[in-house]
Amino acid sequence: MNGKVNNSQGFIVSNQSNVTAKYVAIILFLCSFPPLYTQYCSMEVVINIAEKSSEQFVQFFYSNYDKQRQNLGNLYSNESAILWNGTAFAGGLQYSEFLARLPLSQHEVDVYDCHPIPASMNAQGVCGILITVTGTVKYSNNPVKRTFAQTFILMPDEKQAGNYYVQSDNFRFV
Repeated sequence: MNGKVNNSQGFIVSNQSNVTAKYVAIILFLCSFPPLYTQYCSMEVVINIAEKSSEQFVQFFYSNYDKQRQNLGNLYSNESAILWNGTAFAGGLQYSEFLARLPLSQHEVDVYDCHPIPASMNAQGVCGILITVTGTVKYSNNPVKRTFAQTFILMPDEKQAGNYYVQSDNFRFV
């Protein structure tokens, strides 16, 4: 996997990426909190962490989608399931190639919601997060804004404790 979300480091961008240190410094901290140990944290704490993490993820994702799309593939694993308006992609590389062919875009997020996924809790006490987003997007080749809905599942990376990746991404024009 090229890029991950790390509890103490924020998004780790691939060593193969051309992203400079200045961009790395501004990349969000999705889960900059201690792991979600169920024996020490109430569900309220887990939910609060998911809310803050989701807000940061949504801001990061759509800002980069509109301005630095080449960074987005780093958020996915080779096994990530991605569906973009009915077109399926297996993994971040294939998805990145598709995104590179899309015209410039401008997203406006109207609302997002998140839920921790306690059933996905791993041995380190970290669980996945379900994020749903609705908004509008305008592509440079089309003067009309289109409404979209997008759902993400962020999961802990079992190979590297504290890291997350986008396991599932489903985008659909409404």
